[in-house]
Amino acid sequence: MRSVSAFIAALLLATPVSADPGAGEVRAGNALYHKGEFQHAIQRYEKAMEKNPSDARIEYNIGTAAYQAKDYDTAIEHFQKSLLTDDDKFRRDVYFNLGDAFYRVGINREDKDLAQSIKRLESSLESFEKARALDPKDRQTIENYEFVKKVLEELKQKKQEQQQQKSP
Repeated sequence: MRSVSAFIAALLLATPVSADPGAGEVRAGNALYHKGEFQHAIQRYEKAMEKNPSDARIEYNIGTAAYQAKDYDTAIEHFQKSLLTDDDKFRRDVYFNLGDAFYRVGINREDKDLAQSIKRLESSLESFEKARALDPKDRQTIENYEFVKKVLEELKQKKQEQQQQKSP
């Protein structure tokens, strides 16, 4: 497995945001989130979603809690749902976090399914590109984009070498 120390992994908005209706559930979820009780936070956010099913920020909260719980596939699902907003700054943050979550899924699959790993890293790169389009000067996004691009190139090279070894 590749080291990610150079990769800026922190979520831009690691603190979940509050919302109305269901604000009480969101506040309770936020308190649990800050205690590191991510699964319980998700349960509270899901209750808030029942009261306010179209709130993109609650979807985002579920995504950040799932990410912190290292459930990256669930994080991706909820981050994607939270993109349904007109707020460009918020969407930029979501794309950034999507890029990071796709990276995590991809790099975790490198030894099991190289083709799937490459696909997820391509999704990561696309997400960082979209974040960059919304804020071209954001340093973290630029650095993460360049980092993922380099890792993706290495994995594609590795796949090509594996294919050459299999060919007679």
